[in-house]
Amino acid sequence: MRQIAEQIASEKIAAIVPEIQTAALQQARNELLRAIVFDVETVVEVALHNGETIFRDKKTQRVIADSIMREIRKRLDGSMF
Repeated sequence: MRQIAEQIASEKIAAIVPEIQTAALQQARNELLRAIVFDVETVVEVALHNGETIFRDKKTQRVIADSIMREIRKRLDGSMF
C-alpha cells in the first residue's frame, strides 16, 4: 500500500513540476521587467535631455552641417554631371 502511494505521489509530482517551473519563470520574468522599466525610462529621459543640449549647441550643428556638405560633395563628384 505504501509503495503504491509513493508511486502515485511520485507521478503526481513529476506531472506538476513543469507547470511550477513555467509559472516560476514567468513570474521571475515579469518581476524583472517591472524592476528594470524605471531604469530604462530614466536612461531614455537623461539621453534625450542631454541630446537636446548637445544638438542645440552651435559647434555640434556646424559639425553636422559640415558632414552633410562633405557627403553631398562626395556624391556629386562621383556622379556624371
